[in-house]
Amino acid sequence: LGFNMDILRIYRKSPGHIEIQVELETTGNNGIGIRIERTNPADPVRNIRVITPGYEATHATSPFHPAYLRSLERFKVLRFMDWMHANSENVPGTWADRVTPDFWSQGGDGGASVELMVRLANEVGADAWFNLPAHADDDYMLQFATYVKDHLRPDAQVYVELGNEAWHPGFWAGQYAQQQGAATGKGWFCWYIARTVEVSGIWKGVFTGSEAARLKVVAQTQASNPDSTVQHLACEGATSDNIDAIAIAPYFDGYTGIPEGADLEQVLDSYAVAADAQAALVKEHYDLVSAKGMELMSYESGPGGAGDGTSEDLAIQAHRHDRMKDMVHSYMNNLSASGIGLSVYFASCGAPSQYGSWGLIEAQDQDRLEAVKYQGLQAYLDEHMSCTAAELRQLQPTSCPTATPGEECSGGGQCMYSGACACYRGYYGDDCSQVEYIEYESCGYKCTFDQGVCAVNATFGVSRYWNCQCGPGYTGATCSQFSCPTGCNQRGHCLAQGVCSCFRGYKGDECEIDCGCAHHGQCNSFNACICDQGYRAGAAGCEWDCATVDTLGCTGPGQSACAACEFGTCTDGECRCWAGYAGATCATVVPRANEGSVLGINVAYSKMTFVDVMKTSSKWTSIWAEDTAAGQFSYQGNSLLFTNEQYTWGNGQAIALTEDGYPASLEPNQALIGLAVRDVCLHGVAGRHVVTYEGDGEIDFGMDATPVAFQKGRIDVDFEPTCRRECWFDSGDWEPYCSDNGIAFTVQSTNPLNPIRDIRIIMPGFFSSHNTQPFHPWFLKNLERFKVIRFMDWAHTNSMGQVPRTPVQARYVRFTVTGTKTSGETPRLSELEFRLEDEVIDADEGDTDATYWAAVDKDLVTEWEGGSSTSITVGFGSVRTLDRYMWSTSNRGQASDPTTWRLEASTDGATWDVVDERTTTQYVTYYRRSPAARNGQEEDGYLLRLPTDLFEWSDRVTPNYRSQALHGIAPEYMVRLANEVGADAWVTVHHLASDDFVEQEAQFWLDNLRGDAKVYVEHSNEVWNTLFNQGRYAQEMGTQLGLADGTCVAYIDHCPRYRYHVKRSLEIFAIWRRVWQSAPDRVKTVISTQTGGSITVTEELLTYMDAYKHVDFLGVTAYMTADEGIGYTWSALTVDEALAKFVAGIETKRATVQEINQLLATIKAREGA
Repeated sequence: LGFNMDILRIYRKSPGHIEIQVELETTGNNGIGIRIERTNPADPVRNIRVITPGYEATHATSPFHPAYLRSLERFKVLRFMDWMHANSENVPGTWADRVTPDFWSQGGDGGASVELMVRLANEVGADAWFNLPAHADDDYMLQFATYVKDHLRPDAQVYVELGNEAWHPGFWAGQYAQQQGAATGKGWFCWYIARTVEVSGIWKGVFTGSEAARLKVVAQTQASNPDSTVQHLACEGATSDNIDAIAIAPYFDGYTGIPEGADLEQVLDSYAVAADAQAALVKEHYDLVSAKGMELMSYESGPGGAGDGTSEDLAIQAHRHDRMKDMVHSYMNNLSASGIGLSVYFASCGAPSQYGSWGLIEAQDQDRLEAVKYQGLQAYLDEHMSCTAAELRQLQPTSCPTATPGEECSGGGQCMYSGACACYRGYYGDDCSQVEYIEYESCGYKCTFDQGVCAVNATFGVSRYWNCQCGPGYTGATCSQFSCPTGCNQRGHCLAQGVCSCFRGYKGDECEIDCGCAHHGQCNSFNACICDQGYRAGAAGCEWDCATVDTLGCTGPGQSACAACEFGTCTDGECRCWAGYAGATCATVVPRANEGSVLGINVAYSKMTFVDVMKTSSKWTSIWAEDTAAGQFSYQGNSLLFTNEQYTWGNGQAIALTEDGYPASLEPNQALIGLAVRDVCLHGVAGRHVVTYEGDGEIDFGMDATPVAFQKGRIDVDFEPTCRRECWFDSGDWEPYCSDNGIAFTVQSTNPLNPIRDIRIIMPGFFSSHNTQPFHPWFLKNLERFKVIRFMDWAHTNSMGQVPRTPVQARYVRFTVTGTKTSGETPRLSELEFRLEDEVIDADEGDTDATYWAAVDKDLVTEWEGGSSTSITVGFGSVRTLDRYMWSTSNRGQASDPTTWRLEASTDGATWDVVDERTTTQYVTYYRRSPAARNGQEEDGYLLRLPTDLFEWSDRVTPNYRSQALHGIAPEYMVRLANEVGADAWVTVHHLASDDFVEQEAQFWLDNLRGDAKVYVEHSNEVWNTLFNQGRYAQEMGTQLGLADGTCVAYIDHCPRYRYHVKRSLEIFAIWRRVWQSAPDRVKTVISTQTGGSITVTEELLTYMDAYKHVDFLGVTAYMTADEGIGYTWSALTVDEALAKFVAGIETKRATVQEINQLLATIKAREGA
């Protein structure tokens, strides 16, 4: 065996016996590292034990630490959910594969052995609550029940439940219940109840006679949603004969929904309100459960509240505040008074983090005087137990040494029943009276090799924090930052304090000498320029050079120009012809590869579309500049918390961009990072990429990219794509930085007067030609046989992000619910919130009627309930600007959730304008209804858009925009692609395009599309589908215009959007035909319909406004899919069975298309057309 990490010394006493001296650290890799360096296969290393000092003689017979046993002594029930890894699918489901006491670890995938769990319950004298694997077979259940009956002390009860939180799919039990419910046809919740009933029968068959009273079978439902309890109890078998208790987890959480900028007292107030509000919710569950003759329990309880994990995390501070002690105390009393017979707290121990502060104590050796939740729970127990904590200690048969009379173990530890003290962290000695500082160090690279010193910065209790104090001229968290006086004149890198390394073409101590190379050469000894190959000296420095430089000019470095190139692109003096043309000047017509083709393609863009991979890169993300965010220690409540935000992905700083999407300036300590060729898993071009840019500043590269050469305006970067599949985000155990791949480019600095811009990242082999040949040859090759290219994805037709929005000015807003999930139900919601981007616009209490205040009080517990009026009117105290809103469901059932509503705005309270109107069919989940509603159908809530907010031609993406992947690809690239491939173009006109946009777009295609190509024109994409923005917009516009009436052939509620789709389509077609009147046969108009619904939709689209007389083509979505769609039932199918469903779906689709064709024939015949 080998050892590392916090091991000071190793004593190899004898074969099979090693002593190690451990000094635990607080930084870096810490703990005890053990390596099996070699083993004999015939007699392998095994049975490794690492025994805590003082317990070598007793560990075999007493496996639990006395301090651990003492921490559990007052609890009546021990729930083993975490010990059994109930949320993992990796726990064995058969008895033969279960973890035994001899298994090397009781904390691995298989969880702990039943033997250890039963032993712990026996020693503590507590009842045992087991969370049995959701997928375990009947034999597992029988063997487990038999062992517990035979070995658990007879005065202890047993609680059993299936998995953990099977009511939601975030954990394994819920996922498995969904799968099995679909496969068996019982449904999610009812399969869970049915399996619980089966497990109940097995266990009750073991616990018979006098033993029967010891067993309680438990089923879980969702605390925040009484409808969940209703649905579970409605399932077959949900009776008190089979299920003894229903358990919920009524956590109270005061962190969610607090206003931005709230202080600790506001957060604590919010927790207090949330704690008190649980009583009414619990009572609602109790009434439902008691009516079925069952008990109500809490399987988990206590304060929740995930925060942000920083050193100022208000949620963590709240959990450590003295007020939390009283909150926990009163909360537990409220649960009991509301009908919960048994409350189980979560959890016995756990460190705080951004995911929550769940632990009753933060560490086993935490000073109990600092553990406020522990104190609150002990006070509750003192009220309700026959023996208080103080009385219990008096019964202890032994006493422990103390240096402070009257204080147990000098106040620095706990007295064990053995008579020995167990010291709290930071205390030592037999009586725990001596203090030893715990050192926390944040001095990376020892202050970057002595450019600073590591010194004590602060002392908190028994903890000391050390950080770097930098020497003169050095800055940064690790003193790694330095500067050169002139910044090397933006012509080089500052390598050390005052030391410049000049780019090629510049010289001098501060790179002040410009040799006149214009970025394309290097200095000679006389400070003149030696130009690079492909360049020659000119008046402005090194200029392009080629064979035709003095006659026709050059198209790039070393790239000759062409005298004529009619239907092609000139590359190094040679015409590369578009498909369908040949000859020296590309003027001869020849057959194309797509000649006679009957197929088109919806073109997508991949990371290989452009030879400049910057064109398909991600959006910018704000991060901290290198070594500017120091690690922080803070003393919150009574405990130390360390955070380091240096590597935070997205630090919240504002991003200032130019019109072309490049950084205009940077905030202090800010850098901007973007990603290119990301997640291609080796499907990228390896090799040396050439990066060019304009402006002053610094660009760095990382992940799979390594910069190897620098010069002003150019960086050569080696790219070697990686693919570690185990690191992808869909893996179960994602590791930080493990998934880093692709080219990461970071703008570390930029000059606002001459900012870095026009960044290009050119693939190997394309540097000379990328200006004239933007598309990768592979990309073009893949498209050569398609007759039509549809640009729906390239145009981002389904998005509205490229369309500017005018914020709404309002002093008052009125939110009116016009429909609920269950018709006729009184609408309810808990919170209505308005924003301008990320800023929350607070309601003014003096400007808002008290009737509506519950909807805007920033408290998700309080609710607004519509009565005689279904409107909420909110005032802001003055005219404010807002651009979006969101709302949260009530804490009750789904029946009262709004599904249709209207939002109006007013600056004076007298004149109102409708600024939004919605009909939502979104699925609001059973288990997280509130956040689902807050998110809305669009990112960041419901975005407000005025009728005048239209898509203008000036808003379109241009070829110069940094990335063509963010807001759509420029029309110039679309027409170029169609020209090069020789394909007809299919244009999807955005649903918000103004008439002027439509006219200019039509003119653009007329001016630039090759003369032998047609253009297909369609109004947006799938306007009949309300899953897309354009479908919802058409529904709203059709309703506002009153287009639906008694003549609708289609369903009257949907008719407005079909008719608006027709109306706008004909308007667009008329504009295109007017522009293309010189070539009318080249314009083909398309109106699209669905194939998955009623044929009356198609009939409406064709007959309204006699559309069939003005439209050339009817477009359909003829996807090959199974008739009933793909859902959870497919988990029970074999591959062949799934394929058979697809084959059947093909025949159904064929019949649908034939039906549509018959309708077309009927309409034509009826109208004589």
